[in-house]
Amino acid sequence: MDASTTYPSAFVEEPGVIIASVTYYYLNLGLRVIVNPVLAVLALCAAIINVVTFARIGLNKGINQSLFVLSLSDFVLAALLLVGNLCYILLWFRIQSMGLLSTLKIVLWLVNYPNTSSIVVTTVIAVVRCLCVVMPLSFRSVVTDCRQLVIIAFCSCIGFSVILYCQFIMSILQTSITVRKNANVLFNIFRNTFFYILLLIIIVSMVFLTLALKKSAKFQIKSAANSSIKREAQVIKTMILILVIFVTCNIPLILLSVLRLVLPTFGSTGQYRNVEEVVDMLIALSLPLNIGLNTFVYLAYNSRFRNTFLSWNSK
Repeated sequence: MDASTTYPSAFVEEPGVIIASVTYYYLNLGLRVIVNPVLAVLALCAAIINVVTFARIGLNKGINQSLFVLSLSDFVLAALLLVGNLCYILLWFRIQSMGLLSTLKIVLWLVNYPNTSSIVVTTVIAVVRCLCVVMPLSFRSVVTDCRQLVIIAFCSCIGFSVILYCQFIMSILQTSITVRKNANVLFNIFRNTFFYILLLIIIVSMVFLTLALKKSAKFQIKSAANSSIKREAQVIKTMILILVIFVTCNIPLILLSVLRLVLPTFGSTGQYRNVEEVVDMLIALSLPLNIGLNTFVYLAYNSRFRNTFLSWNSK
């Protein structure tokens, strides 16, 4: 982000640019300065609601533990997004200082960690639900609550270690430009590979759970389904919605990767420079939106979450 371009005194149009400077200016103003900070505040409130409610429900079940960890990751992510948005607003109004720029840079570093954790937890939740459908009888003994937490911690630590190593090489150590470029390449390769492998697992799990839900719905129509079957179907529906929201909110990031792959000249300079910035704005928009929508899904489809929230909120 170049703070000097956020509040231009005049618009200089460049021939061949896909998105005009004046359009980019107002998109920047509307999204980064107005919409994103509001969404970050709402996402932080939603994450606090999720953390408190799941803590009150109890962490005696694996699914509640995973959703609690996901809520904690979302809370940290929302807090960092809010700080970053506040820094951006100050920079927009030309309140520039080394402290603000350094804070914003640190926030952009730190966002990778809770975001990585959220992706890992979402993937584990999706896989666990699929295993629960595939082997319902032996599920409890194979996928224990402790093993779920160990898998989440292990995969998150792998992601954290690579990100920390690359950031340390790129920004802290006084190394050569070549070493920093190699670390940046390693960071991008790992981030894309890690993300898309987990995203593929999530999509496959989502399709599998959707088919299982349809099968369960047909069974309920043909026979008088008991309460446990209905409750399991409700859990599957909740997980599907969580996964759909996650995949949908990551469409801007997928779009950015596709554009960089198919358009060799796509980047921060040239005719596509404003396009890349606009897609980046949509990515920043999708993060708090994902957090907030999860809370609405919990309230609508998780009766324990809804009753617990209403009970402590009414006191």
